Amino acid sequence: WLARLDSEHDNLRAALEWSSPALAGSDVSAFQHLTAALWRFWYLRGHYKEGLEHMTTALASFRISECAPEYAARIYQGAGVLSLQQGDFEAASRLLDISLQLYAQIGDKARRIYALLSSGIVAHDQGDYAKAAAFYSESLATSREIGDKVGTALALNNWGNVAREQGDYAKAQELFKESLELAREVGDKRRTALALSSMGIVAWYQGDYASAAPLLQQSLRLNHELWDRLGMSNCIEMLGRVAASQAHALDDPSCARDAARLWGAARALREAIGSPLPPLDRADHERSATGAREILGAEVFEATLAEGYAMPIEQVLTYALKVS
Repeated sequence: WLARLDSEHDNLRAALEWSSPALAGSDVSAFQHLTAALWRFWYLRGHYKEGLEHMTTALASFRISECAPEYAARIYQGAGVLSLQQGDFEAASRLLDISLQLYAQIGDKARRIYALLSSGIVAHDQGDYAKAAAFYSESLATSREIGDKVGTALALNNWGNVAREQGDYAKAQELFKESLELAREVGDKRRTALALSSMGIVAWYQGDYASAAPLLQQSLRLNHELWDRLGMSNCIEMLGRVAASQAHALDDPSCARDAARLWGAARALREAIGSPLPPLDRADHERSATGAREILGAEVFEATLAEGYAMPIEQVLTYALKVS
């Protein structure tokens, strides 16, 4: 379906333009229904800015045309998720709160699970782990109640991120492994990739670089297969940190150069989709980058970073899969 939507993207843009509330006599309800249906496509394919522009127009259209509650809930959810991906936590929190209220009013437990998960990510990325855990707890309970194994896998993974940030690595790995098993059970490659990268990140925190790299590389392969550019950038970023940690441990300039090239490539991917590193990740990145910069010297470090930024994606993948 993603491939079909990719091939029809220009037609979808034309339909949105034709039904835009900005046009006199346009079919506003068609525009609302389209944006409600398309936000996950925009999210999964990294069209954050374009998607949010349409979602914002749809939100403004509520003043001139009634919108069915289920479509309104999905539009608020989509706008919240796309705001989150662009680092606008204030807007994301506000929009997702409204979507949660609407889903509760109409009794849509299935979609509410995912709005809860996104709200948890907003809280987590702002360092409010107690609030994040509360969102994940409710989403986990509801997903288990209705038998949504994908929702359960996501809630377990996200709760594992909270455990990781709180330093409970054993608990985090336990939650990630359970998430991975569920994702594989239902054949969900996207959530499988997420769980693998989560396990790789914890291994890196524990200094187990020999385990971290293969886990992140497995995730990278799956994300590339799905053409999930955000997932790819996260894996490449983390493989850069693995290389930087090895450079520090071995005082090895070649590992430091690997790290810089990978970070340049990860930055290019993130800029292409308009999704900056979350604040918590920036702190870890800067600590790793400082060590690599000291080994290489500032001039060589920046030049190597630029090399990675300019590398074609297939070359980046080949390069990243060699990190060990």
